[in-house]
Amino acid sequence: VVNFYEAASAVEDGEDVILIYDKPGGEVIERFPMPRQRREGSGYRSVADYFPPVGGEPQHSVIGVFAVKVEDLKEKELDHKSYEYLLRHSLCARLTDALASWIQDQVSMGQHMTRPAFGYPSCPSHALKKRAFDLLKAPERLGVHLTESYAVYPVTVICGLLVAHPQAEYFGV
Repeated sequence: VVNFYEAASAVEDGEDVILIYDKPGGEVIERFPMPRQRREGSGYRSVADYFPPVGGEPQHSVIGVFAVKVEDLKEKELDHKSYEYLLRHSLCARLTDALASWIQDQVSMGQHMTRPAFGYPSCPSHALKKRAFDLLKAPERLGVHLTESYAVYPVTVICGLLVAHPQAEYFGV
């Protein structure tokens, strides 16, 4: 499941990425707080740096919110300690990552793009998965859900952002 908010629809406000419906000055859909690096010599970067500032010169910006899943339908029939289960589960995890990479390639249209996932170094808050799941209607559309601590079920789900910017790169905060 991938939704895109294009044409000046993502802006930064401090350390937040704000999705704005349709055009600058439009309705705010969601805010994704993105922490800034604090380590000396780190560059003090934030994912929000890849978007134009609120109230600044209107610029074209592209952001995608995505959730992908590959699930083994025989999982419940297998002993979770068996070699077959572990092999099938690891294959599903690898296929999920490959699917996310394929989607990124399909939608990038030649632009440099990164896909920071929630809970990983550049956006470490797992709580942002809830916001993304709500935007995407992921529980209804993909049959996935979050626990109280924001763990995803099934565990072979990846959820995050697609960020198009020439200088976008992965980093830890």
